[in-house]
Amino acid sequence: MMQTRQDEQARRRALVVEPHEDVRRLIVTMVKHFGYDASGVASIEDAVEALADSDVVLVDVGTDPRPVRRWLEDHVASADAPRVVLLSADTRALSMAHELDLPLLPMPFALRDLAVGLEEARMPLHAV
Repeated sequence: MMQTRQDEQARRRALVVEPHEDVRRLIVTMVKHFGYDASGVASIEDAVEALADSDVVLVDVGTDPRPVRRWLEDHVASADAPRVVLLSADTRALSMAHELDLPLLPMPFALRDLAVGLEEARMPLHAV
């Protein structure tokens, strides 16, 4: 039996790291729209436990990208770690996304932009 793309994504788990509860719930709902099993946490510290169960992590960079960068280097640097999509309304996140070769969704974003970000997270990592 051939699996559909939605069946394949239904097994994928997404974690949304966003400090604002209303925004977090909205993004979780949007991710679920694409068939992901999605949940959310308020901070990168809260995300550590949920990382092992996640295939993709959407992280709000906030106004200071340095703590998120350190967190990524400490917890999401291994090959078996979940893929990461950065979220930010701050243009400073663009340089970090480029340096770390991670997709960045500028906030606010449309549902179609989220679809592209999730698809980019599924692509194989570039050889370093």
